[in-house]
Amino acid sequence: MNDPIVAIKNHLKTEHTADPFFARCFVRQFPGTIDEGILVLDDNLDFDLDIDGYVRGHYQVVVRSTEQQEALEKALLLTPTLKFRNKTVGGIYFQLSNPLHYPMVYPRTDGDYFEASVNFDVAFSNT
Repeated sequence: MNDPIVAIKNHLKTEHTADPFFARCFVRQFPGTIDEGILVLDDNLDFDLDIDGYVRGHYQVVVRSTEQQEALEKALLLTPTLKFRNKTVGGIYFQLSNPLHYPMVYPRTDGDYFEASVNFDVAFSNT
């Protein structure tokens, strides 16, 4: 079974190869030394009991930067990249990947950086 979160991360990197910020994409955890980058997290991915291999739920993308405006701008830039229907990404057939809201920018952290977050609705088949 392919990992849908890794597929999303790789899709972001592929679609934004010209922007070095997108080279720093991570899955499920930022390394402790990273002050700028993108994190993709799974959030409540549920198997459908009636349709074998069908999964529906949510995932989250977090953009971390030392600058508040940059965190927001990168989150706004990646959001349309992850809005799609009926697309195969990383060997996984996504029926839906759709942002649920405008990026939320959080106050400066104790680590002296900002994070902007977008949650996505997702449905995919991984069989």
